[in-house]
Amino acid sequence: MKNKLLWFFTILPLVVTAFVNRIMPDTIPMHYDASGNINRWGSKNENFIFPVIIMMMSIFWGFFLFYYKKKQKNAVEEKERLAAKNNEIIFYWVAVGMAIMFGIMHYTFMYQAYVEANQGLTMAAIDSYIVTNMVAGLFMIFIGNVLPKSKNNSVAGVRTMWSQYNDQTWAESNRFGGVASVVTGVLIVIETLMFGGMMSTMIMLALLLIFAGVCVWYSYKSYCKHRAE
Repeated sequence: MKNKLLWFFTILPLVVTAFVNRIMPDTIPMHYDASGNINRWGSKNENFIFPVIIMMMSIFWGFFLFYYKKKQKNAVEEKERLAAKNNEIIFYWVAVGMAIMFGIMHYTFMYQAYVEANQGLTMAAIDSYIVTNMVAGLFMIFIGNVLPKSKNNSVAGVRTMWSQYNDQTWAESNRFGGVASVVTGVLIVIETLMFGGMMSTMIMLALLLIFAGVCVWYSYKSYCKHRAE
């Protein structure tokens, strides 16, 4: 059932695009400058690029899900098997979350292009920065609830040479990272509603850099504490 959910959200953008393209003008806006002016028009068939990218991302995550399934079967110790099972579940929901996030962005971009092409506009019909940043902020909140549950791995989570020192440093680093991710996501949503446009994207990038920095700092702090024990 879980795999069906992932592939539902993975295939859905492709199916929606196939139907929407039937009513799309042959030529639609495909790129905008920082001020929202349309600076490139292209074929409506370019709408299929994003769904293909979403499929490739899900396939990418599928390899990791397969790896952890196999690791569960080959595990010698129960602890190793449970860790692999736990990471499989977490990576699965990350994959689903990414498919939903990029799917929402894709539907927004298609609607925007449809309105602009039919009305002969020269500027963006909606502030796509708001949609993109809002979805990114909500995804950070979602990730924040997933991070604390992950087990030591080399793929996802707060992964530094210090957080991977032992199970304790990993747990503490990712617990902190989870809280920091939720706070960052909330701040992104708030600042996006306040500013919008390119300004909100610049602020979001700054918040993400701060998030990464404090997570690295905390993992080092945790490492120093446990190394001294």
